[in-house]
Amino acid sequence: RLMGGKDAASARYVFTKLETITRVIFHPDDDPLLNYLQDDGQSIEPDYYAPVIPMALVNGSEGIGTGWSTSIPTFNPRDIIANLKRLLVGEALQEMLPWFRGFTGETALKPGRESGSYIVSGHLEKLDDVTIRISELPVGKWTHDYKGFLETMLPGQGEDKDGFIKDFKENHTDTDVLFTVTVVSAQKLAEAEAAPGGLWKKFKMDTTVSTTNMHMFETDEQITKFENVEQVINRFYEVRVGLYDRRKEYLIQKLQDEFDKLANKVRG
Repeated sequence: RLMGGKDAASARYVFTKLETITRVIFHPDDDPLLNYLQDDGQSIEPDYYAPVIPMALVNGSEGIGTGWSTSIPTFNPRDIIANLKRLLVGEALQEMLPWFRGFTGETALKPGRESGSYIVSGHLEKLDDVTIRISELPVGKWTHDYKGFLETMLPGQGEDKDGFIKDFKENHTDTDVLFTVTVVSAQKLAEAEAAPGGLWKKFKMDTTVSTTNMHMFETDEQITKFENVEQVINRFYEVRVGLYDRRKEYLIQKLQDEFDKLANKVRG
């Protein structure tokens, strides 16, 4: 929350350990079913792993490659699981809003736009005629950077030489945001409040996330554009259910082999 991860230690100082939940997401019974690759005569990782829920939607993804870019927001794992259960019983999927762990602001579908564009808002409240409290920032805005933005609103710092704010106080933690801002005058605060967009626009409390540029690798290793989140879940469901069928066949055969082995020992 402070610097968006730029203040993290160098990777060479980080101790890594496999989390216990990893083998719940990537079940050991799937291991024999994966297509393991070969490198210099040795077996290495498979061409793709198969989690029990679509982790691309849980973790999100953003980046660029040669000729391609992708931007996938994060979604609540509970919402994803609920939709997968709906598919299992033949029910229609419910629309999911982007979700961000620890975020206490609001997420809403952008008005006047087609489905896939969302407004993510921080939290701002007016305490009195000259005091504003900001207790959450929009997703993608970090505490350290926002402090720099507020400093440009001080007297003599920005285009308005008189400034818009007199000063501000910080009471953050590494997970929470809290700015207490004192405006130069009640008149300036009232003018900003009455302007189009109000205080939210003045203090840049809104940002936009979109699901209109979701490119991911398919099972055939081809880059595919997914038009919406529902399409991602439906495609994942097809692949995952097929793998469950193969897992069942494998486990039945494994038990049969063990049964035959024990039966031969008894006869011997």
